[in-house]
Amino acid sequence: MRNNSQSYPKHSGQSASANNWQAGVGMLEVLVSLLLVAMSVLAFSGLQLQALRLTQSNTQLTAAADIAADFKGRYINMVAVYSGATAASKSMHKLSKVYMDEFAKTAGAGANSKVCTATGVTCTLTEVVASDAAELKATAKALGMSLGLVKCAQASESNSVSPPVCLLVAWGDTKPEKGDGAKQCITDNDVYHPTATCYRAEGVI
Repeated sequence: MRNNSQSYPKHSGQSASANNWQAGVGMLEVLVSLLLVAMSVLAFSGLQLQALRLTQSNTQLTAAADIAADFKGRYINMVAVYSGATAASKSMHKLSKVYMDEFAKTAGAGANSKVCTATGVTCTLTEVVASDAAELKATAKALGMSLGLVKCAQASESNSVSPPVCLLVAWGDTKPEKGDGAKQCITDNDVYHPTATCYRAEGVI
């Protein structure tokens, strides 16, 4: 009797190829997923770094504004004390010149041998301004900043001195100066340089 049952060879090669193809697709999916995760992590890290820089910049701007307010307060006190000696406009112009001169002199270390804020110490006008300049520059230096007084092309506040004087507070690579140099704070038209890290207090004098 004839046996009709026949055995056929299995296509083992074709089955292995299909399995290898499926494994390759799975591996590719894993690699794509890892790439997406890595890109997400890098993007998140970039956002964190940007937020940190903004926070640091805001902190420096706040400190610079505080220094400018301190300067303004000292100057107003000097006007109140000195204005009785001569006409107000003349006294403010003289004070402006004294402040400009003394800030230029103390542009280095910012040190002054006579501390006019000490109790019982008597100082001349120039000595008081020099003491103020030294103290303000020392405060700025402790914060990694530097100060400079420049003539402003314009000021939002009304002032008796013409042209008005602006206080520049700079940090990083920026200099508290006015000009066309890339490392200077503002241009001759009182516009911030694009890469400048500084603060301009308008019409402080």
